[in-house]
Amino acid sequence: MEISLFPNSRPTKLPDDVKRIKVNIISDEKTSSYIMDDLDKDKTLGEIRKILSSTEDVLMGWQNAVFRNKLKRKIPLSQEDKYKLEDILVSEEDNYTLTIELNQLPSFPNIKRKHNIEIGYKKHNNGSLIEANRYAFFIKNSHLMSITLNSNFQSICKKTSKNFDELWIKSFEEGYDFLDDENEELALNECTIKYCEKGSIILSRKDLEATREYIKVIEDALDDNLTDIQKVEALVKAGEIYGFFWLQEIKLGGKFMQVVNENGETRNKTVGGDHAKHQSTSDWLKSLESYNEWEIIGYGLKLSLYSLLPEDLQLKIKHLNGIKVLYSNVYNVRMIRGYNLSLPVVEPIPVPPHISTLGDCKIFATIFNREDRKPYKNVFSIRIDYLNEETPFFVIHRIGKIPHNLPQIDLLIPWMIVGYENNLPLKPFLDKSLISYLITKNPIEKADDTTIVLERSIPHNHCWITTITLNCRKNDQYQFARSRALINCHLQSNDRMVINLCYNVHNNENNDDNPLKFGINCTMFSETDTGGLIPVIVEGPTKQPWRNRRNRRFLVNDRSLFTGKWIVANNNFRLPEEDNLVFSSLLSPDDPGQGCNNLFLNVNPKYPIIKSLNNINSNPNCLISFIILREPM
Repeated sequence: MEISLFPNSRPTKLPDDVKRIKVNIISDEKTSSYIMDDLDKDKTLGEIRKILSSTEDVLMGWQNAVFRNKLKRKIPLSQEDKYKLEDILVSEEDNYTLTIELNQLPSFPNIKRKHNIEIGYKKHNNGSLIEANRYAFFIKNSHLMSITLNSNFQSICKKTSKNFDELWIKSFEEGYDFLDDENEELALNECTIKYCEKGSIILSRKDLEATREYIKVIEDALDDNLTDIQKVEALVKAGEIYGFFWLQEIKLGGKFMQVVNENGETRNKTVGGDHAKHQSTSDWLKSLESYNEWEIIGYGLKLSLYSLLPEDLQLKIKHLNGIKVLYSNVYNVRMIRGYNLSLPVVEPIPVPPHISTLGDCKIFATIFNREDRKPYKNVFSIRIDYLNEETPFFVIHRIGKIPHNLPQIDLLIPWMIVGYENNLPLKPFLDKSLISYLITKNPIEKADDTTIVLERSIPHNHCWITTITLNCRKNDQYQFARSRALINCHLQSNDRMVINLCYNVHNNENNDDNPLKFGINCTMFSETDTGGLIPVIVEGPTKQPWRNRRNRRFLVNDRSLFTGKWIVANNNFRLPEEDNLVFSSLLSPDDPGQGCNNLFLNVNPKYPIIKSLNNINSNPNCLISFIILREPM
């Protein structure tokens, strides 16, 4: 008979037999413990941190928590992938113990969950932001994310004409810098704001990943079997559910605002900190020392949720959003008296910084001569030369013989960049594109009365705009901006373009007859509602009462220079003084070789000017179309 001397004792369990792990979380305030059955002891501490960062009871962050080894020493974050979980577990009677030590710094996973950081937004009609109903993205590595800590406190009191609700909404996007008011005579409300930013979260594109659910919804919205209208409606519906944008920066802390109106009525609101202590600034600020008291008090840049999608879906959305005028401006060119115009005038094009690449963008430019007295005495051509894809130049030639002692000439160059927006939309597709067609015809070698059939016909009341381009890298024999070649193009009908190329227009002795490969940027503007994007005047092709402007300086019987009229709705029209963004084009229905195939067009406020390289027996049978762009107010 076997007798047990220790009837109440149990055999000692080996660590490998134990699945349960007790997680001890130690801080200055308290110690808490949780039992977990699903931690794999073979995983590295880095992998365990990722698991615990999304575990409700732990929410282990990168800034606020470290592992302890068996000797109760802290393990540096940089060393975590060198340890497995079993290396630091302490074996106890019923389980293993894992110890995590917390400090006073904020926990990113905790704040992420509390403030719903992984959510998209849409904008309310009053300008405030509304959280979406469903998640379009998630943060890939929350366990490695941190919160930027700072202590930015401002207290400001100023007069304002805005009401409380308007100020409160504005304060989230502009912090405390929104009180620089307009008209002091109208500023009858007194606004006080206390703004304390304790930390901020910065999210970059590489930190985020679109959910499979959101990708599937967008794929369905862009189904090839749907019409463009149906696609837009489906995208808008998706945006109402998932939001249209995410916030690149989220500011945390506390904010108090009070407005006293002209009648003495007071209204105030507080977010963050102990609301009951806002009257004592020091007590309220002290309550914000704990990150548990922080609230969202401001936002940074808003970025499109579409930017988180696969590239093929992004491209489809850009095309659906339509071709836009991405930038437009007027460039000033001054040719001083006596300037040698036997060579072209070359000016670098100042591409704005917000257009990161010209890629699929097209540049359009025209000659605008504001000279009031006989502007037709100097007519110019313009093209765009590219040193490389991202370095364009205006190249301007004076057409015709060069007189001695030319006076000073001042030209304006209206120009614009047209293409698909790199920035995907942050709101429903409300703006209609006034551009319905964009293409580059390229290359054209030694064009001579060449006719190109367009892919689509030009509807009535549309304005067709073209600009000649030359890429230096595609022309081995070309010396940058030195060619005396002129190329012009115009419409012959609503579906055909005629191109003509002329060399040695100044009859110089240089051998300038090398074959060159030119391109032609082409676009078409409509007069449809632009959705408030850019107010425009668009006038389709109209007949002209062309008048010969004889240049008596050279030829008595000169019939190469003509002026017409600007006509809008069958009435004569002078371009407004403030409108310099004017683009125009010719339609000449004559067959090539009839004398109207080599006309160059310039713009003047009084009339359009055309110049031929040879005499024309009868007045040209040309129509003019033009567009005036106006910057939004």
